[in-house]
Amino acid sequence: MSQGILKETVFFLHTIGAGAFLMFLYDILRIIRRLMKHEKYWVAFEDIVYWCVCGVLMFILIFRENNGIIRGFAIGGIIGGMILYHETVSSYFVQGASFLLGKILQFILKIFKIILNPFRKMAKKIYKLLEKLKNKLKNLFKRGKI
Repeated sequence: MSQGILKETVFFLHTIGAGAFLMFLYDILRIIRRLMKHEKYWVAFEDIVYWCVCGVLMFILIFRENNGIIRGFAIGGIIGGMILYHETVSSYFVQGASFLLGKILQFILKIFKIILNPFRKMAKKIYKLLEKLKNKLKNLFKRGKI
């Protein structure tokens, strides 16, 4: 096999991998969105940042491996890699990672709740004392003693 064909084949395989990687990055966004609810403008902002990052990554790939020449098979490889990843791994990854990270976050929140509970009780006591002090000062002002 000639060096030129081998180089093009390796480039095509890299574009397939890059497409799969881009979908993986978007799945990370999807997981974050499942764990934390987002307003529409944040979703739009995240999508804009995602597509800008995708553009930069694809530019770097095409520039380094194909001297900046955009070839149809490269675009096809990227799209093919995205479809391949999406149809095989994506849903399992998003569901599994969302479930696992959700459980981990629940566990961490429980630990923080246990750790912070004494401080919360102390804060309530301090708040009650300050309320009493405020009421006493208010009464003293009303009576004209201060």
